[in-house]
Amino acid sequence: MDQSYTRTIISIKGSEYEC
Repeated sequence: MDQSYTRTIISIKGSEYEC
């Protein structure tokens, strides 16, 4: 249930850190 949300957060966080 929260897996999708967590994956989205990780994706956003990863992009933020990559920037």
